Amino acid sequence: MSHKGTSVSGQLTVSRKQLPKSVELQRIDVCTGKQTSSTATVSKRGRFSLTLAGPSATEPYALYRVAAKIGSKTRTFST
Repeated sequence: MSHKGTSVSGQLTVSRKQLPKSVELQRIDVCTGKQTSSTATVSKRGRFSLTLAGPSATEPYALYRVAAKIGSKTRTFST
């Protein structure tokens, strides 16, 4: 089965006590400001992987942001 779009995988390096149950991937189309998001569960080792549809043909590029609640704070990482 093939997926079209952008795949993101990563690993959180925090203690098991602080490991969140899920992470959220958000895509922001830079020209229109349209936002699309998806969530993925985090494994016991802190790994996650998910795929979002790519930006439309009229969008030259998009911003991707991963957010996870670690402890009492939400941390975000952008590409």
